[in-house]
Amino acid sequence: MSSQTVRLIEGTEIVEWIRRPGVQGYRYRANFSAIWFMILVGVGCAALAFVLANRSGLTELVHKAAFTLLGATGVIAIAIALRWTAFCTRAYLAVGPEALLIGRGPRAYLVPNSRLVRSAIRMDQIQRGIVTSALPIEIGDYNTLIHLVGPFASLDGVKRFIADILGVLVQNEGDGDADTDADASVHVDGAPDEEDP
Repeated sequence: MSSQTVRLIEGTEIVEWIRRPGVQGYRYRANFSAIWFMILVGVGCAALAFVLANRSGLTELVHKAAFTLLGATGVIAIAIALRWTAFCTRAYLAVGPEALLIGRGPRAYLVPNSRLVRSAIRMDQIQRGIVTSALPIEIGDYNTLIHLVGPFASLDGVKRFIADILGVLVQNEGDGDADTDADASVHVDGAPDEEDP
């Protein structure tokens, strides 16, 4: 793999890469309490909307507005639950001696460790919400957010993952690879950038 290339791999190539010696894989763990809460909110709102429609006939404007609000809330709540459940099922990461793998389903990007320098992945720029954090990676025309912790899903072994990434950063600094000007020449082989849900 070229040190200048973020490469897209698919299918069995991903499995073969993850099975290499020295590769540490990471999966996401769903917070099923929060997910089930959202499902219950969604079902509850849908049930209330149904009762409201039956009892009122939706003849008044206030009834129509309440029906719309309840229906929309129910759909959004269930969509959030399904989205994060699918994310935990499909998303994965792996750190190897040569690259960081960022995967979703049958497709994954290999980011060469030599490109993981402070200008590309900075721990001090982890996006922090009240309960959410994600690690941004920007290498040339490849940009993504690695979801770390959130109310619906968290990376299993997040401390070890961050330690692995810090180890790569420290090694690259020791090797003198922190050339920020080279980032502009990085090319991404494959599809457009990935984003977390």
